[in-house]
Amino acid sequence: MKKWLFLILTIPAILFYINKNQEKHLINPIIGDISYIEKFNVNPNEKVDETTRIKAHLEYAEQLLRKKEVTHLSEAEKHNRKKSLDLLKEYCAGEIFPTNAKYKNERRPCFLDNEGRICAVGYLVQQTAGMDLVHSINNAFQYDKIFDMNHPGLQDWVAKSGFSLKEIATIQPTYGWNPPNNEDFVPRDKLVVSGVLSGANVGISAIQMKQGSHPNTSTFWNWAGMVTGSGQIVAGLVPGRRLYERSNQENRLDFFNIGLGTATLLYSTWGLVEKKRKKKNTNAAAWKVSTFVDTRQGNTGGGVTLRKKF
Repeated sequence: MKKWLFLILTIPAILFYINKNQEKHLINPIIGDISYIEKFNVNPNEKVDETTRIKAHLEYAEQLLRKKEVTHLSEAEKHNRKKSLDLLKEYCAGEIFPTNAKYKNERRPCFLDNEGRICAVGYLVQQTAGMDLVHSINNAFQYDKIFDMNHPGLQDWVAKSGFSLKEIATIQPTYGWNPPNNEDFVPRDKLVVSGVLSGANVGISAIQMKQGSHPNTSTFWNWAGMVTGSGQIVAGLVPGRRLYERSNQENRLDFFNIGLGTATLLYSTWGLVEKKRKKKNTNAAAWKVSTFVDTRQGNTGGGVTLRKKF
């Protein structure tokens, strides 16, 4: 009975988690990824070009809203609605879309990004109500969904636009995370790991150089160098982020990690092998044949010496 109760409580929770996780990667919370599926007959994946995905959504949303029944609207609302859909088509053709530079693990809307690129809904507001309203909305709700934007100016604009709030939310795309200053960006956790491993490898190698390969010195630092060297190689080989999100600076750091890690691993291994070889030679039996002269009696003789270290 307890097992069945556990399943009854757990399965819905798992399904809820899976659904919420999938929602984080949808282009739009209202219609999902149907725009891309309809156009390309396949679900989008992480390799899909961001511009292609956004453009497919906006084109689909425009056509979907043009087909809606609008007889209940006033003439002014019909005019505003048609004007906004024409503007949406114009905006989509320009292919200049904002980026999500804040939310790393999910797709999020961005009303106006830090480089001045404006979203589709923001563009409609700008062209019909002015840039001051755009900045006012953006200052309070830059990365929020339309339903979460409790802004009087936006609510007033929606009421006159000829669209429902749900229709405006249907237009609003989400954007995949894009690091700021992409050419130079490196995640902080990768910098910390690389710094710690680099410092450890340089320090361990310095200790090994001071010790030399004398057989009586400890092999601890050789083993330590082999471990930290291997760790830095792994840090360079495991990308961490998806390839299209990685900057040139991050790629250079990976090559550095692989290079320093390999050098430390090889140097530590060589030192360990040399110590074992010299120790083996030192412990080997040594035979020596020698002669001697008895100066008192003028006789000569010979002898054999055997040396064995245990």
